[in-house]
Amino acid sequence: MEIVARSLNSLLPRSLFTRHFVALNRLSRRFRGWKVEPGMGFREPMKWWGDGKERATPHEGLDFLRFVDDAAVKHSLDPAALFPPFFAGDVVGIFPDFLGESILFRHDMVIDAGLRLYSVFAHTVPVDGIAAGVAIQEGRPVARLVNPGEGSLVPPHLHVSLMWISQENEGIALDWGGICSSHEISLVDPLEVI
Repeated sequence: MEIVARSLNSLLPRSLFTRHFVALNRLSRRFRGWKVEPGMGFREPMKWWGDGKERATPHEGLDFLRFVDDAAVKHSLDPAALFPPFFAGDVVGIFPDFLGESILFRHDMVIDAGLRLYSVFAHTVPVDGIAAGVAIQEGRPVARLVNPGEGSLVPPHLHVSLMWISQENEGIALDWGGICSSHEISLVDPLEVI
């Protein structure tokens, strides 16, 4: 797993993820921005939940848990909130994670170096009709948050990872073990495209 140089990340267009999230969940009067707290961001070494200790590996994505309104009041995400994909593409697979299910998306973006963009939404419940092979469109819901229950140390949140994968290596194991250990994957900071 490697970190992509900023010049490669600059090839990504801005995602309309936040705009679509706000519209899907009718939050236009309440939502002013995401609240990314220590431990939630890309490459963060420490956990933001539970004991707050060091992660086994630096955070490979971004966690969405709260947003702020005009008065800078923090609001936690509703577990029933709907989430759109970052970009159009198709569902490659769905696999379990420690809270719910992760959905792997392949996007239509390919750059000169033969790299294709992928993303993963983790800790979700896919909405009806989302399965491997299904085409996804921007602005359409693909998932809800899983509610881990009262005894969980981790509140409902959406984890997003973005990555470039060489078209030559698209057959590698794309589950959390493969994503965290592969040298064929170049991670992107999702915060840079929202």
